[in-house]
Amino acid sequence: RTKIALVEQEVKSKQEVIQQTNDRIASEQESKKKYEETVQLKMEKMLELKRDLAKGNEIIIRFGNDLEKCKSDLQKYQQELAKSREKMKTKDQIATKQERILQEKERELANLQKENADINSKLEKSSDSFQKLT
Repeated sequence: RTKIALVEQEVKSKQEVIQQTNDRIASEQESKKKYEETVQLKMEKMLELKRDLAKGNEIIIRFGNDLEKCKSDLQKYQQELAKSREKMKTKDQIATKQERILQEKERELANLQKENADINSKLEKSSDSFQKLT
């Protein structure tokens, strides 16, 4: 009988060990399942971040291209502005020169008109003197 009791005790002890092992296996499987779910969520999040990063890079590239175009346009406008300023300077110089020439011509004209008036006056006096003589 004691032998049977010992064997029964051993069987019971082994069943408890088996039950504990099964419980640990179930617990580990549950932990593994949660870990795999966490890994899956992180992988999905990582893929989403990669897509967002790719979109961000596209935006940066597009922005860089737009910026280069703006720089190019700005240089072109600055060159056009410099040309326009040079043209305005030249036109201003021409206008100043023309104004100076016009003033000189007006002085010459005034002098000629005065000379003409003087000559006409002398001519009239001469004509009057001549008529008095005749």
